[in-house]
Amino acid sequence: RMIEISADREAVASFTVPTMGDYIVMHAGPTGWPGRDIPPEVLDAVAFRLQQEGYLIVEVGMKQNLSNPDIMIMSNMDRTIAAIRGCTGFIGIDSSPMHIAQAYLKPGAVAFGCINPDCRIIHTHLIRPVEAGVGCKHCHHWRTSPRTFSDCIREKPECMERITADMIYNEFIKALEVKMYLSETHKIREKALEDRKSTRLNSSHTDISRMPSSA
Repeated sequence: RMIEISADREAVASFTVPTMGDYIVMHAGPTGWPGRDIPPEVLDAVAFRLQQEGYLIVEVGMKQNLSNPDIMIMSNMDRTIAAIRGCTGFIGIDSSPMHIAQAYLKPGAVAFGCINPDCRIIHTHLIRPVEAGVGCKHCHHWRTSPRTFSDCIREKPECMERITADMIYNEFIKALEVKMYLSETHKIREKALEDRKSTRLNSSHTDISRMPSSA
């Protein structure tokens, strides 16, 4: 199902993140839902590790959650879409930026708690869900509906607080590897199709010099 997001196409097309290097877009929320918001210090640790590896971090959202993002894009949907369009990958929570990343087929890792990722993610090999092993996860789906808010049945949202920086980082690296594999496979396929087309064109031309004489 296509989700329409209000944005100025020209504004999206004209904006470029002011960096020459590879960058990762991160979104930490908050959404106000205990089972969807991850402690900012967890994503902060992931961001620091990626920065140490040479990536730039672009944070998007309504407020700054990370302690040291390279670039902050706040409360601007056009620029958020443009930033995600050009990024190397996405890390964050179940939110509209995640859906934008998914629409652009970006690799990423997303923390899930009260929401079942099967209801959100289309390509689980590209956007990889990160979940803690607690029995109450996905509670939004088995509690009384309809629910337009979230409250935790525990004293604190264990489903999100047990997700570690290592869990998110490892899944993100796996997503990058899958994206690289798919990109190489696409190049091979395009080359094969090009060679096949060329062969057909060559075989369709008759060599007149080898045609038998009518005499």
